[in-house]
Amino acid sequence: MSEEWSAKPRMACPSCGTVLELTVRCGAKVVIDDRAVTSAATSAVPQRTAAEHDVLAAARRAGLLEPFRATTEFVKQDQVPKDMEGFFLTFLRGLTRRLIPAYAMEAFNTLFEHRPLEYYTAQGIGAVVIDGYIRLFVPNHEVLGTQLRGLNRNKGRGRLTIDDGAEKLQQWIHTRWGYVAGPGALYEQLRHRSFGEFARPNVSAAAPHRT
Repeated sequence: MSEEWSAKPRMACPSCGTVLELTVRCGAKVVIDDRAVTSAATSAVPQRTAAEHDVLAAARRAGLLEPFRATTEFVKQDQVPKDMEGFFLTFLRGLTRRLIPAYAMEAFNTLFEHRPLEYYTAQGIGAVVIDGYIRLFVPNHEVLGTQLRGLNRNKGRGRLTIDDGAEKLQQWIHTRWGYVAGPGALYEQLRHRSFGEFARPNVSAAAPHRT
């Protein structure tokens, strides 16, 4: 690609006063390497394995990605992931089962009519699994309370948990932002597939809360 500019400035001769007209031309040529442009565009697109594409397709059909996005944007307000689907895969791989406080169990039992319930968490986001299906995403601190670093009299420096989530959890449930309106997806199947066919995930899980 090339461009050319021209100008014809006028000036008076300081000796005789004759008006002089000068013609000035300049040009520039830009060479674009199509291979470099194609390479940059390709590298910007996240590379997924076949198994990861399958997991994301299943999550879309199940209606998981939109409520997950809404919950993530709430939890990660200061640093929202640019690749939300990639973050969803990371979330699935990092999930661990957790015990939950009585107020959270009561709220979930009311919402889901005392059906079998498990709670998993990763990346500050919780997933409520009902009858084996992911049915709700929720900010983790509204279920487990806010954890602060404090001074434990017996064990020195540790973590102090403030059970301040009861009211906030009810507010979150009422917004229905994290509620999975679609058919949902089987948690174990989706998580297993997120690691790929030959991967062996190191799963760390606490005992489920019995209802």
